Amino acid sequence: LGALGLEAVDIEIGPETGWILNAQQIADAHAIRALDGVLIASPANPTGTMVDREQLGEICDTCQRLGIRLISDEIYHGLTYGKTAESALRFTNDAIVINSFSKYYCMTGWRIGYATGSQPLIKAMAKIQSQSTSNPNSIAQWAAVEALSGPLDFMAENLLHFSARRTLVSDALNSIKGINCFLPEGAFYVYPNIAGLLGQTSPNGKTIETDDDFVSYLLESQGVATVQGSAFGLSPHFRISYATGTDVLEDAMERITKACAALS
Repeated sequence: LGALGLEAVDIEIGPETGWILNAQQIADAHAIRALDGVLIASPANPTGTMVDREQLGEICDTCQRLGIRLISDEIYHGLTYGKTAESALRFTNDAIVINSFSKYYCMTGWRIGYATGSQPLIKAMAKIQSQSTSNPNSIAQWAAVEALSGPLDFMAENLLHFSARRTLVSDALNSIKGINCFLPEGAFYVYPNIAGLLGQTSPNGKTIETDDDFVSYLLESQGVATVQGSAFGLSPHFRISYATGTDVLEDAMERITKACAALS
């Protein structure tokens, strides 16, 4: 951003806002310091929360009224549970929508994505990218064409697996004293709160003072790899991905339960 003469401005969200950025927060932030653009993600990483239709419409209207460019990250768009994710393009033609084949189409290793926006803007983006980074190889591009034009009947079964794993992980974490885990609406992450574990001591005598301490403790004591909330600027939480086998998740939940039981 610095090379482009831009600076990131954080707009804080949390449980009190349902982990959702709303239109009033954008307007308030713009009044303090004029915003050139706003980035939203729905479903979101790391929380799995979603902006509903009414909220998204208000965000689009506010950005248009204030002359703010809206960038909508819709990479987890098809990975939802009982609720449909809306696209910003339903409400405005001025938004930039970014997406990927990695999540919905299960093409993680292909490293290919795309963006939708006005023609002049997309041409400018393509020009910058072509001069600054490598580009998708032809094999990945043809694989993306097949993903877009081929059958998607496998996704219904995939979503059933994801939904079951989501429940498995959330229930297991909520059964641990000191952890509070809400059920995400989309994506494939849970983002539990561990405020109830802070201040406790591990068997090796180290106090769990932060979520960084907690994820290090899980890794060192049980071999379970998670991501600390501080990496997302949202503590005291940690993130678990349930985009893996059920047997792996069951084992991980047993290990996390064991690790937490050993705290005093």
